[in-house]
Amino acid sequence: MAPVLTSPLVSTQWLADHLGADELVVLDASVHAEGTGLDTMWHTAQDTYEQRGHVPGARYADLVEAFSTPQADVPFTRPGAERFEAAARDLGVTNTSTVVVYDDSLGEWSARLWWIFRSFGFDSVAVLDGGFTKWRDEGRPVRVGALRTPARRTSGAPTPTGGTPADEAPAVTNKATTATSGTPADEAPAATMPASGTPANGSPVDETLIDGTRPDTVPAGGTRADRAPADRASATVARVDCAPADGTSAASTPTDVFLAGEERPLWADHERVRRAVSGEQPASLVLAAPQSSLGTEHPPVVPGSTSIALDTIVDPKTNAYLRGPALAAAFAEVIDAEEIVTYCGVGSAACVDALALTVLGHEKVRVYDGSLLDWWRREPEPLAS
Repeated sequence: MAPVLTSPLVSTQWLADHLGADELVVLDASVHAEGTGLDTMWHTAQDTYEQRGHVPGARYADLVEAFSTPQADVPFTRPGAERFEAAARDLGVTNTSTVVVYDDSLGEWSARLWWIFRSFGFDSVAVLDGGFTKWRDEGRPVRVGALRTPARRTSGAPTPTGGTPADEAPAVTNKATTATSGTPADEAPAATMPASGTPANGSPVDETLIDGTRPDTVPAGGTRADRAPADRASATVARVDCAPADGTSAASTPTDVFLAGEERPLWADHERVRRAVSGEQPASLVLAAPQSSLGTEHPPVVPGSTSIALDTIVDPKTNAYLRGPALAAAFAEVIDAEEIVTYCGVGSAACVDALALTVLGHEKVRVYDGSLLDWWRREPEPLAS
């Protein structure tokens, strides 16, 4: 049975406790940027996911291509239902999965993917509070290498009990010895490796487990070549290369079909924002992008906006969201609005504010898909400052 979520956010301890659970899908949604301001170019972080590490069990979710519409005029335009379904299926997500998303930034990319899932009626999804930064800084286990993606099922028939491939082999526990040095690994996730070396859930992997240290570089072949931190004599590494217990290949291991639900009105387009600006259809407009990300001292904004930058609603030390009165205070100026539309440069940071407002219980929040890039493209007049 999939783990049950009670909040849009899960803690690192929650994730550590549930790693290896049936039907838990962990997704790394990191995106890397080149350049500054609205001229930024974005790139997939697949190489970083593989070479510098990820949460054990995590698959890489590509927001640049798979979970967007690449041919659209604005980067990261949300995908249609069929494209979303295909991308989710390719990552092993089913309609009974519990999905946890994280990134290696301030949470804007994980929040974006979380918002996309919810917009297609999938509610069993949460963001890892503090993301990969908090996970890694707490010394929790990290894997390098690539996870083999399970094959998609071509019919709607359910997978037989025990045949659903989970994300990958769970990390070895702190009581087990590793394959290379015999040193116990730092972390003990909920599941353990059986004596045969095959993951308990039969999921194929081709990865290296790191004991929570930060690897510097890993060659393309997957061999770890990092330096141990000064306070460590050596790093503990375990190589895991497993196939399903029944001897079938990874390609023949099916997953259930994933179908998107009815799309929800969680997005705003240019026309909706224009009506908010003109007063025809009131809404509080919230700019979530920090000034530095827009590349100017006084960032251009859609007229009538309130600035609540994402870096003011997360703890700078841990990347975790503010909670309780502190979070409520950040949104005090807009929280009573009937409808709130968040935006940023391209629609990623806007999802952090949207998630925070959801945590606060606001029920009518939209994200302006395309955000300032779309507004600038459509509005000939200069933006307010």
